[in-house]
Amino acid sequence: MKRLLSLALVVMLVLSLFTACGGNNAGTTPGGDAAPAAPSGEKDSVIVAMNADPTGFDPQVTLDATAMMVMYNIYDTLVESDGACSSDIRPGLAESWDISDDSMVYTFHLKSGVKFHNGEPFTAADAKYTIERAMVEPATASYCTSIDKVEAPDDSTLVVTLKVPFANFLMNLGGSFFGVVNEKAVTEAGEDYGRNPVGTGPYKFVSWSSGDNVALAYNEDYHGEAPAIKNVTYRVLPDTSTALVALQNGEIDALPNSAPIDAPTIEEDPNLNLYSAPGATIAYIGFNTQTAPFDNEKVRQAIKYAINKEEVFMGAQDGDGVLANSPLNEVMDGYNPDDPVMNPYDLEKAKALMAEAGHADGFSCSIKLAAGQNREKVAQVVQAQLKEIGITASIETLEKGTYFEQMAVGNYEVYVGGLNWPDADDMLTYLFASDGPFNWGSVYSNPTIDELLVQARQENDAAKRSEMYQQIVKITDEDANKIPLYFPNQYFAAKNSLKGVRVIDNCYYPVASWNWE
Repeated sequence: MKRLLSLALVVMLVLSLFTACGGNNAGTTPGGDAAPAAPSGEKDSVIVAMNADPTGFDPQVTLDATAMMVMYNIYDTLVESDGACSSDIRPGLAESWDISDDSMVYTFHLKSGVKFHNGEPFTAADAKYTIERAMVEPATASYCTSIDKVEAPDDSTLVVTLKVPFANFLMNLGGSFFGVVNEKAVTEAGEDYGRNPVGTGPYKFVSWSSGDNVALAYNEDYHGEAPAIKNVTYRVLPDTSTALVALQNGEIDALPNSAPIDAPTIEEDPNLNLYSAPGATIAYIGFNTQTAPFDNEKVRQAIKYAINKEEVFMGAQDGDGVLANSPLNEVMDGYNPDDPVMNPYDLEKAKALMAEAGHADGFSCSIKLAAGQNREKVAQVVQAQLKEIGITASIETLEKGTYFEQMAVGNYEVYVGGLNWPDADDMLTYLFASDGPFNWGSVYSNPTIDELLVQARQENDAAKRSEMYQQIVKITDEDANKIPLYFPNQYFAAKNSLKGVRVIDNCYYPVASWNWE
């Protein structure tokens, strides 16, 4: 059996977009005719599978992981990083920067001669526009709470003034949501910008045929080193078995997020390589705490004790990954390996809590999940477990766009979620902050958590910051707003002649580093 290729998972700070960049306004809209995919195996082309259709390619708007896999290769950021746990912050569109003595003012000196894919020159005005746009868009506003103002005194200088010091500011600035956009392109496209993205990186957007494929092409005006791969096609293959067969048959070249059950098959194939890394995506159960009966803490606690997480883990993942003892894992500040496993299974305690909550006879509810997110098995196991305490749960699987729309307005009772943010601030903010994007509908609010998050961002002492994160974790367990389940391992399969593969935080693959042997 071929040796499993182990990669150090470069933990993502904020979905750092290394060289990833691109987009132009010449592409088709979803449903339009896309450019035909280049034959698999061509030395300047690559075909990559993705497990669901994207929802758009606007970095300040979409939280869609599938779209981010593409956008990673469409947009540049001001700085680049090897992830949330890396102190290696490198120049991106900013060649250098100065930080004031009080850590409140960041002055960035920008690259010259950079062009967007629409031919417009990149200037400080575009960087200013991008950050200010991120400050007001609902999906990204929570990442900008420390920012006071943004100024562009000239075309090559950007000045960002903070309200308070923020220890992770530079790492955040490398996140996908700060992918630099062109103001003219955004303004001209209006609501259609997500279908016609414009960036500065090695690949530009060509076309998107909704439900079928997305095509990118090399940007000949790219300001960095030219990639060996000139054409990239992302092919929508929601079924993992079908995707694996396509890889084995040579119809595709790379299969991100391949299923753990397929690992032995891939390892035994002499034409394929399997890359693995510890996963940074948490699978969890979430509740609408403003909707009865889930507004009752005892009900949520009852469900917490009714869920046998090990059974869910084995049923959904066959034990592949790490059982979650908190919303944080070993790559994150605040993770405590000595903490007992959260939410210990205790059926009798669960029944007692249901009775105390006035629901001894149970009730009916709905569990929502997005299609193509591999959460169906989780929902099925949880559904069976809830029946043990009298809860009859139906499973509602929605098309991803519809799912996001309903969740955003709080139209749900229970849901199966997944989130990839291997930085403690990101993970806890997104899930538990009052304005956190994955606090769907802003249904949950705990002022103590909000304050601790603010304090942690201003704390430069890593040990003290970790203590604050541990406090937040304890509160979330008591509130039972969300039940962390497990962190699945990450797998990436590819033809063994495809070299330079880097696996970065579950869905971010810098194609510009790839080449054919």
